[in-house]
Amino acid sequence: MEKKEILRQVIDRIMIDVAGKTERVKVDIHWAGGMISKLEMARPVAKLEQLSYYPQITERIKHLAGQGLRAAQIADQLNQEGWRPPKRCEKFSRSSITALMNRLGLTKSSSSGKDRSIPGQDEWWLPDLARELNRHRAILYRWIHLGWIKARRHEGISTTKRWIIWADSKEIERLRQLRSEPTGNRLHCNWLEKTLTNRYN
Repeated sequence: MEKKEILRQVIDRIMIDVAGKTERVKVDIHWAGGMISKLEMARPVAKLEQLSYYPQITERIKHLAGQGLRAAQIADQLNQEGWRPPKRCEKFSRSSITALMNRLGLTKSSSSGKDRSIPGQDEWWLPDLARELNRHRAILYRWIHLGWIKARRHEGISTTKRWIIWADSKEIERLRQLRSEPTGNRLHCNWLEKTLTNRYN
């Protein structure tokens, strides 16, 4: 006797309940004799937004992005934590996370069409910090290369105009003191600003 025929003999009916448009499926198997087996299964869905845990995973991505993690790093972290994408995919990829971050507004496009991440807590785009300190951005470039300030460059953007600098309230005060140099040093920095401005502009 074939397997299908055997199942028809021992199973009265199967009840399937799909939770909306999500991946969650409840299955009740009514066996001959009155016993009922209850199962929960996951079906493939087309979009990430259809997953029942979509709100939780978006909050996790926002948190990781706020810590300064890049798309590839976020994908690795989600995979390690056991999150799963739709369409029977086993793992999240860098491209899928980048696309989701774009939809969530966690990235912005520069004039060249490339992505730029949002600085995390106590982080500044270099031009914004230069305005806060009332200092020419060329001096901040110099401080970066001297190792005087903590900075990172956005992934995939080679221009020095895409530096992100860490500076909390104490660090900003330190930088304000750093720019209050003696007159001799100020004259040197004036010359340095002109030199660096010509180099970077």
